[in-house]
Amino acid sequence: MKKVILLTAMILCFLSCQNEKQYKEDLSNILTNAWLINEVSHTGTNGVASTWYDAIFKYHTDFNSDIQEYVDSVFKKNSQFSDMKNIADSLDIKFKELNNYPKKYKDAYNEIAELIPLVKQNWNYVINPTGSFNSYSAETKELYSNIKNKIEAIRLKYSL
Repeated sequence: MKKVILLTAMILCFLSCQNEKQYKEDLSNILTNAWLINEVSHTGTNGVASTWYDAIFKYHTDFNSDIQEYVDSVFKKNSQFSDMKNIADSLDIKFKELNNYPKKYKDAYNEIAELIPLVKQNWNYVINPTGSFNSYSAETKELYSNIKNKIEAIRLKYSL
């Protein structure tokens, strides 16, 4: 009887460790996707800001149509941006799958829950630029840095 109880306890411990290992891997994958989206967003927002600046100060053209042309050309010509759009669209779904977290990852889950809206906001700045040139440039740079720092902090804190 003691052997059965011991064997059952060992199996439960093994399954629990496997679940924690898989959960940690899933968290890491979400952070990797968030990092990728942030980096591609940074490239996109820099392109928008550059186009915006050139339209206003260099060519004196209609910046709204120039920006729209830039955004359209980026999505039509660059598969990386299209791939990132698909990843950004699936980020919430993948994260909701992780709502059954082991106790030791509760804080990591909550920190990533705060991170995802920021990542999506940065992505939205690429596909739907808003504000003035100065506010857009400042906000996107600050948002990129904040997201990057949060991802690095979460990875370090939880060894992801």
